Amino acid sequence: MTVVADGEGNDLIECPLCGNQHDANELCACGYDPKLKEKNKSNYQAIHAVTATLDFVAGDKGRDINVEVGKEWGLDSDDVVQFISSADKRFMAKRKSHGVMKEDAMPHNTPKTFSRYLDKDLSFVDFVTGIMKLMKREAYEDRSTLSGGALVFIHYQVDLDDSSDGRLLIIMVNKKGVFDFNENLVPKKIPSVNLDALRQAVLIDLTLFKSSYPDNDGDPYLHFITGMSKSEFFKRALGCNPKIDNKRSIDQLLKAVDGFSNNLLLTTEQRIKVRESVKSFIDVKAKSLDKKMTVSDVGRIIEKCIPEMQNVTGRFEQYVDINEYTIDQYFEPHYTSSKPFGEIKISDDDDEYEVTCSVNTIGSSNKSDKKIIYDKANSRLIIRLTDSGITEIEKIIKGA
Repeated sequence: MTVVADGEGNDLIECPLCGNQHDANELCACGYDPKLKEKNKSNYQAIHAVTATLDFVAGDKGRDINVEVGKEWGLDSDDVVQFISSADKRFMAKRKSHGVMKEDAMPHNTPKTFSRYLDKDLSFVDFVTGIMKLMKREAYEDRSTLSGGALVFIHYQVDLDDSSDGRLLIIMVNKKGVFDFNENLVPKKIPSVNLDALRQAVLIDLTLFKSSYPDNDGDPYLHFITGMSKSEFFKRALGCNPKIDNKRSIDQLLKAVDGFSNNLLLTTEQRIKVRESVKSFIDVKAKSLDKKMTVSDVGRIIEKCIPEMQNVTGRFEQYVDINEYTIDQYFEPHYTSSKPFGEIKISDDDDEYEVTCSVNTIGSSNKSDKKIIYDKANSRLIIRLTDSGITEIEKIIKGA
């Protein structure tokens, strides 16, 4: 989170949603709540940045496309790091679609170009030139409706992790009105970031790409936001295969629900109510003809569970976006998808025992009528056995 001083001794933060500065302890005017962010990544390092342009010109056979790749930006300016930091945070705070690169056997293809760059067989300018050839090829199919623009390629590192290959952000903007480029396509001044004004944008996790492609058996590494342009040429040029993964979305949803409950400091009773209500909603969806559900749907269910809390409308959706949970825009539950929401499964590191219990059977007070008591001070579960349970235990442990 970018923190600045207002000159009067107060800390202001830059909102990752709208870019406005506001008090670090207050909601932004746009509704962003800084307390929802679990982890602030504040260290960014620019590695490479290049601008390319894609222009439509009159050709012998009608509308043709001209591509130009500029020179590398100078990266010694604080403005560049500030731009990357702001762009990364605002991108992550937007609702995204996710995907991977499909395997491609063509001689000149996107995955091969990425791999050659990461293997240091291509310079960054040559890498961008290769990607722009693919952009040109795909844009040609949409030439009747597509407008030209400038594409900014930025390779950067987050948290200075030497083991990571970093991230690549590609944003397409109108040539006029956002950046003011010189003759080498280097911006004369780094502007503020308005993702709502972008034509297209994609963020690629290069580490995940390198470790996952071509099997693509891990998490998605392509993350798109749809800007002012609805053309699909951007995704096609990057070889995107949308990775709609219902199981991953459900697994991530459970983590997000628990994380959100913890973030709001919900009581035990509220957390159980939230879990069980989301479980019931998933059960209904799994049995219905229209199985599609969204993060917004779940957010509304949670809001109904905690009517006593203020300012929670829309906050679950915001929490999911800014904390980078990879939940698809639409996903469909299986009839067993709700099961983890209604239970807790505990095992030891040596797999010598496993306990599975319903979330509403656990309490933390010996005075509770719950069947299972969590003794936090002694790291123990106390289970109140029924006669049948006692019988099973005493087959091994002789009773007094």
